[in-house]
Amino acid sequence: MGSVYAASLAAVSRVEQALSEAASSLSSFTPRPGPQRPWMIQIKIWLLLADVYLNIDQPNEALHCIQEASQIYPLSHQIMFMRGLICVYLEQWNDAKQCFFNAVAANPNHTEALRSLGETHHVLGEPRLAEKFLKDAAKLDPNCPRIWFSLGKVMETLGDYAASADCMATALQLEPTCPALPLTSIALTFD
Repeated sequence: MGSVYAASLAAVSRVEQALSEAASSLSSFTPRPGPQRPWMIQIKIWLLLADVYLNIDQPNEALHCIQEASQIYPLSHQIMFMRGLICVYLEQWNDAKQCFFNAVAANPNHTEALRSLGETHHVLGEPRLAEKFLKDAAKLDPNCPRIWFSLGKVMETLGDYAASADCMATALQLEPTCPALPLTSIALTFD
């Protein structure tokens, strides 16, 4: 009972910290002048560039991109998510967990943040929390093989081998139908 109470207090403390960070960001945040669409496109560009830098093993450059995007809109769930990915790359698991938690708090339907939060809890040895977040992600996006694969690994850790096998089978079944790029992004050419 005492450990549940301590965990509840720790969760409340993390929520208060996230709210405090959000409040301090809001107090210094002023919307950019003019139409917002170009600013949102610029944020996407910075985030894509951060992803590229992360994939070529340059996390410091990725952090600079995140800082640039944060100057435009510091409360973007996508920025918080990308910050979490950088923390995962640097193996700063508690920081990653906080970033993913903040992204989910800002947008509860962000399935990649939910999946990443579940995977981070699994790495940190918290399989029940991992199971909860991965099941939430699977409810939102039941056709994502990565979610089912991660959930299968968590269920295996929990000793529920039947559920693990079902999740892994679902991941294998969905893999061929989930292309690496959306089909709409492939340009059609008629020669």
